[in-house]
Formats: sequence, C-alpha cells, structure tokens
Amino acid sequence: MKNALFITIGTRDISIEESKLQEVLSPEDAAKAFQKNKAGMNQLMPRQGGLLIKTNLQKLKNHLKYPIINPFLEYLKNSDAPTFERIYLVATNQNKEIAKDFYDFDTIHFAEILKEILPEKYKFGNQSKIDIIKVNDNVVFIDSMFRYFNDFFKSKTAQILVEFDEIHILNQGGIDAINYGLLINSLYLYTDKIRLYNINEKNNQCTPLQFGFQFALEQEKGRIKLAMERYDYSYIKSTSIGGDLNHWAAYAEARLNFDFDTADKHLIKLSLDNRKEQEFEREDINSIKKNTLLLTNELYWNAWIKYKQESYVDFIQRFFRIVEQYAQQKALSHMKGFDYDPKKEHLKWLEKITTYLEKNENQGLKNFLEGCILDTGQKLELRTANIPVFMHILKYYNQEEFDFINRIEPLSKIRNKGIGAHGFDPISLAIILEKLSMDKDTFESTLDELGKKLEVSKNPFERINKNIEKFVS
Repeated sequence: MKNALFITIGTRDISIEESKLQEVLSPEDAAKAFQKNKAGMNQLMPRQGGLLIKTNLQKLKNHLKYPIINPFLEYLKNSDAPTFERIYLVATNQNKEIAKDFYDFDTIHFAEILKEILPEKYKFGNQSKIDIIKVNDNVVFIDSMFRYFNDFFKSKTAQILVEFDEIHILNQGGIDAINYGLLINSLYLYTDKIRLYNINEKNNQCTPLQFGFQFALEQEKGRIKLAMERYDYSYIKSTSIGGDLNHWAAYAEARLNFDFDTADKHLIKLSLDNRKEQEFEREDINSIKKNTLLLTNELYWNAWIKYKQESYVDFIQRFFRIVEQYAQQKALSHMKGFDYDPKKEHLKWLEKITTYLEKNENQGLKNFLEGCILDTGQKLELRTANIPVFMHILKYYNQEEFDFINRIEPLSKIRNKGIGAHGFDPISLAIILEKLSMDKDTFESTLDELGKKLEVSKNPFERINKNIEKFVS
C-alpha cells in the first residue's frame, strides 16, 4: 500500500525549557527565543526561537519536546501502522510586511527542525520523502486557505496522491483556517482514503477518528439521493454501502429494462428484513408479465423516467410504443364482436378485419375507412395493423380520442428518422416541442393527460425509491 501523511505545524508542536536553552546559548540569546503571552508566561516564539534551535539542533535536540506529534508517533509504534512514502509538514512562512505581528509566530523553522528529527524518532520507511509546504497566503482566513489547498491538490506536486491508498492527517497543531482548508479539500478529493487522528494533550493519547469514514458515507448517501431523483439505479447498485441497497437498485434497473425475470432474481436476494416488500414486488412484476394493460402502465412510467433523465432517444422509442398501444386499445374497444388478439393473431389481421367489415352492421365503418386519405395523399391501407389504421377507426367512433392522439402522433416521424429506428437525425427536447408546436409545460401536461386516459396507477419506481431511501436517511 502507498500512504501519505500530512502534519500541520503549530506554535505548540515544539517546546523547550528556557533553562535548557540557556545551557547551550547565552542568557541574552536564550531570552530572544521567548516572549511573554497573555497569561504572563514565557512562550517559545516559533520564528526566532525556532531559528535559534535549528542553528544549534545537535546540541538541543535531546531537550526538545513534541506535545502533539510525539503521542502520534508512539501510537504508530504500538499499532499496525503503515509506512509513509510521502510526508508533508504544513508550516506558515508569511511576508513580514503583510503578516506584521503574526510574522513572529510562523512555524517554518519548526517544520525544518521536524524534517531533521522525525526520521530519528520514527522509521517511516526507506522510501519516505519529507516535504515542507510553506503557506504564505492570508493564513487566518478559511476561504484563503481553502483556495490554497485546492490549488495545492491540483498541482503537479500533489498529483501523485491520486495513486495512494491512504492519506493520513494530523491537523491538530496548525492554525484553524489551515487545518480546515487541508481537511475539507482532502475529504472531498479522497473521501474514504482519509485517516484522521486526535491527540489528547492531557494524557498524551492518540486516537484514530472515524470522521473520514463518516464523511465518505454521508457523501455517498448524498450521491445516492441525487441518483434516486434521476432513477439512476445503475449508479446506486455499484455503491459501497452494498447489501440490500444494491439488490433493490439492481431490481429497479432490471425492471426499467423490462427484464422481469432478472428483476425477480434480485428480489429473491433481499434479506428477511424486506420480506413484506419483497413479496409485494414479486407479485407485482408477475402480474405485469401477464397483462397488456399493466405492461402499458409500466411502459408509461418507464417513458416518463427516460424523459426526466433527458434520454430523449429512449423516451421517443417508448412514447411511440405507448401511442401505438393506446390507439390500438381504444380502437378495438369500440369494435364490438371483433375477436382479435394483437399478441397472438397479428398475422391474421387482414383476414379478420376484412371479415369484420363485410358484416352488414359494419358497413358504415367500411365505407368510412375506404374513403380515408392520409397526409401523404395516399389511401389508407388496411393490410397492416398500425397507428394510422387504428387512429382512423377511432376517428369514426370517437373524434375526441382521435384528436388527442393526433396531437402527439407527429412524434412517430421523429422516431422513424432517429437512431432508434431508421435514421441518424438528432432528438432533443427542443426538437420534440417544435414538432408538436408545444411549450414544455403544455407537453408535460399532455403526458399527464395521456396517463389519465390510460388510467395508469401510481409510479412503481417511487415506491421502490422509498425502499431505497431507508438506507440513506
């Protein structure tokens, strides 16, 4: 495994007793390393004190203390910790004119000291490389630090991290804006690769945190919710949550493809916690397979989903089939005594319609159909059971239903010329609306009206989404 480590360096990451410093330096020089803080106590100043320590490191290193980093190193020694190929020490090194009073608190020299000391205190790995990230922007502002680390992770220097398996972060010592800027960017980029640590300075204990995993999980849940809105079950079934969630998504995906047998196989894999829902869904798809009206209902919602997904080629294919089925269904409902099953007897259509029209009681329909002229100028042919035939039968019996289908039938011409049928013409929402001379709201109202005319039940995929939602709420 390839692993990286980030440590943000703060003003408390290195300390030394003033008396120990005086043993090596003159009292005057030692005094330059300290400054009284608000509590009236001498505080080691990172820039001046760090420089003095770095200059005399070999004499002073045994007297240095590392309140935050040392417990972390001890934790690594006592656990199955990985080796690190890259170690990044994040330190401040601001412009004196800009930083003013904060300049003396810059931790650049602390980082330089740690770069020398760390390999002695802990064996990071033979290939370990320690780099110092010198932050010189407005380090107190989180927006500046967010941008800084956003740019850093995009840089060539950081591109190698994409190949790493884990990225460990100890960001307790640095300035808050730096800590958050580093954390937020790394979490968004590397999510479940992130390993965070907390140091309890009272008892010197280091604790690995679950925050990285929690953040990754919540991010995943958020993406799943967005996928649910688009009915993108292919994405949901591949997520890391796994288990019943993936089975529900795989079931929904297969159902969208009208692959009811595969859908049933995924339902069977659901755990006992889903027994009630499992039985309902299995009964539902089993009944659909046997009933043309239920298949049309399923197709309506299937087409509606493709429309919502902006998959307009697929939408037109399904919509054409719905219009075809609707025209057939409505026309045949008016033809009393016409014994014809479209699923089984499509090859006998001409024979059966001819026999039907020869009956005395059907002479009115026969005469009407024989006088029908299509938009192309050709006479209506009864040889094939198609949309024009069913529409003109419907026109004879029910002008209102004919007019409704006539409003949406032009889409069949888009379908015929598109890649889903016989041509290469593009299909977009703009083209659909132009062909129908409708705006988007009118077209969607027409879709709703078609659903009402088909007497469709509620969208079954909304029900499925509720079962999926239980895993991401």
